[in-house]
Amino acid sequence: MTKKVYGIEKTEHMTPSKVRDALVTCFGEAHCTDTGVEGDKEVSKQYCTELVKNIFQEVGGDFDQPTKESLQKVLDKLEVFAEKFRDQKMVQKHRKEIQELVDTL
Repeated sequence: MTKKVYGIEKTEHMTPSKVRDALVTCFGEAHCTDTGVEGDKEVSKQYCTELVKNIFQEVGGDFDQPTKESLQKVLDKLEVFAEKFRDQKMVQKHRKEIQELVDTL
């Protein structure tokens, strides 16, 4: 059995959209659980998705049509953002997991 990373089998064909979805899930699990909206999973997911969409815009990327390059830029910005609120070891752990997915593109 292969390991899933935020809902994605590491052995399956990777696409930028799958990596984007894993990034949103990762960010939701790692960051948004302590935002005060965690009681409502749908609201929390929407909140985290909007944050990621905004960062795509900031880096000149397209959330709906992500590229490896835009994903890398978003990942870099999310790391800086998350380090303001989270333990650096936890941020690095999550970044490494998503970076492995980005690197397969």
